[in-house]
Amino acid sequence: MSTYKDVLPRLPRFITTDFSSSEDNLCGCEAVLAANDGRGPGLRKARRITFKVRSILNEGGVSGLGLSIAKEFLKNGLRGVTLMDINEENGHDVDTSLKNEYGPEKVIFFKGNVTNSSEFEGAFKKTIEVFNNIDIVVNSAGVADEVDAKKSIDINLGGVLTGTYLAMDNYLPKYKTMQHPVIVNISSIFGLDGIACFIVYTATKHAVLGIGKCLSTKEHFQATGAKIITICPGVTETPLVSTCKALPGRYDDIAQEIVPKFYAQQPHVVSRALVKILNICETGDVWIIEDDKCKQVEIPDRFSMKVLKTLDV
Repeated sequence: MSTYKDVLPRLPRFITTDFSSSEDNLCGCEAVLAANDGRGPGLRKARRITFKVRSILNEGGVSGLGLSIAKEFLKNGLRGVTLMDINEENGHDVDTSLKNEYGPEKVIFFKGNVTNSSEFEGAFKKTIEVFNNIDIVVNSAGVADEVDAKKSIDINLGGVLTGTYLAMDNYLPKYKTMQHPVIVNISSIFGLDGIACFIVYTATKHAVLGIGKCLSTKEHFQATGAKIITICPGVTETPLVSTCKALPGRYDDIAQEIVPKFYAQQPHVVSRALVKILNICETGDVWIIEDDKCKQVEIPDRFSMKVLKTLDV
């Protein structure tokens, strides 16, 4: 089995913790977890955790990772989920299906475009109107369209910024039921390594990591009480992968050569891992979910980087 390790270099200084993506149900029930927090050696003593979430807002939630995350939370006892997506036809189909499976009172579909701040805020307002509270915001909308660079930037970066600011500054501190509500931003392994055929996508996913880096500082955490974590999935079988567009010429040639070498995990691997992560995460955490494995990583700051050359100036 070939993975991206065969075609891309790795960043050198990761501190990692591995978790399996098993069937454990950790949302709305009790489970035992042993975990390394990524901030020191060794395993913490296994502890019993009760993770109860009342409602979440999931943008980009009617397909791909967003839909898988919504299903996993509902399966584990989530009280309510708002699915925001621009695809109205698919949204209504998913809304009906989830209501039939989990109950009509647990699901809202809100048609909205993540690039429109008023529509985005409308999803927050609808969530409060129906559920009275909000504990988790998942920014999962994304595209890989190098031909339309502005569209990719507006969705992958602009949408995440809008959702993050609305959540952290306006809604989570006021309407939370958890002590520390959580913003989950979806980046990518290509936000860490890059890929030669998807430059705009890579740039936006690097930016998502930067958002988490900036807003997880103590100043923001003390002011809002909200955690922000960044998830970096590997290649996953979703519409984003099946519809990705490289620029013509050598960019498309590179894509045709290296993309088939990646192992594509299933969306449920990411959503199951996220449920576990939310039980133990700290603000600023970065998690890679790739090759059916999950690990927390620490990205080195500039003072920890290996110095290759110095010049007198």
